[in-house]
Amino acid sequence: SPKLSAEAKEVLRSFYMRLRQQSTSVNSAPITTRQLESMMRLAEARARVDLREEVTKRDAEDVVEIMRESL
Repeated sequence: SPKLSAEAKEVLRSFYMRLRQQSTSVNSAPITTRQLESMMRLAEARARVDLREEVTKRDAEDVVEIMRESL
């Protein structure tokens, strides 16, 4: 299974932290660690499709875009 690069970790971490901060408002849904785990699995799957052993920053950015659209 592909491993997350440092850049990919940072992209996912910063997006997750922004979601956590936004979820403290009254009108938003709570964000849990399950969403972070899901983003990591999606990024790994994206790398796996391209037969790579490392998750790139671009993979993580694609996953963030998917999450933005779904929320």
